[in-house]
Formats: sequence, structure tokens, C-alpha cells
Amino acid sequence: MRTDTPSTDPALTVDPIARLLSAVETALAARDLSEGLRGPDAARYVGVATSTWAEMTTKAQNPAPAELRDRLPIWSRTELRAWLLAGGPPRARWAHERARWLRVVSARGEAA
Repeated sequence: MRTDTPSTDPALTVDPIARLLSAVETALAARDLSEGLRGPDAARYVGVATSTWAEMTTKAQNPAPAELRDRLPIWSRTELRAWLLAGGPPRARWAHERARWLRVVSARGEAA
């Protein structure tokens, strides 16, 4: 048998493809694209450790979260994207630049 030609056995070619498709479908189903992000998810979204995000929040170095029931802080994915594009300014400066950067994100269609 020649070893330099690809195998035509469907079991050898379809099975890896089926496994890959299954893995992709599982990953897509698990992907959370919700707009509201809790602290650990917001930290992951901007690329910092959860403890760093908590410290930034305490020191007002990131956008202010919205507070839902029971004072649960939630950050907007769209706002965090705009904040990152603006260079991650401290909260006081962000308050003045927020509207302009949100328009930039909206115009680009970069919410997520």
C-alpha cells in the first residue's frame, strides 16, 4: 500500500471533522455575549486580574458600574469597549469623554 496518497476511508476523514465541528458548536454555545458583565467577567474582558479590577473600581480608575438589585455591580460591555478605545482613562476623565467614545463604538459597530 502506498503511503504518499491521502486515505479515502470516510471513517478516517469524517471523524476528525465531526469532532472539530462538535467542539466549535460547544464553544459557541458556551460563549456569553450578554451586554452586562459582572466584576470577574469585566476584568477578563479588559484583560486584567479580578483583584486588579476590584482595586481599579475602588480607586475610580475604570467606568462606574450600574448597580442592579442588591447593589450588584454590572458593567456594560459596550462601555468597556469604548473605554478601552479611549485608552482606559480614570473615571473622572471618562465621565467627560464617555458620550464621544460611545458614538465611536456605535459607528464602528464594535459593541462586542
